[in-house]
Amino acid sequence: MTVAGDLDLYTARRLADALQPLLQREGQAVLAGLPGVTFLDSTRLTRLIAAGCVTVPVQTFRFRG
Repeated sequence: MTVAGDLDLYTARRLADALQPLLQREGQAVLAGLPGVTFLDSTRLTRLIAAGCVTVPVQTFRFRG
């Protein structure tokens, strides 16, 4: 699955609805590509990480200030 655009309070439900049937399948991994996401609010990012849906290689994680 590829996700594009903003992922925030207003669009998160559509993503959850699309992922739910995929996540319920036994023995199947779900890969969601996020390179087309133009905005990801902190609440959505925290929930993705807490659910184990996001892994970030340490060497590619950068803070910009």
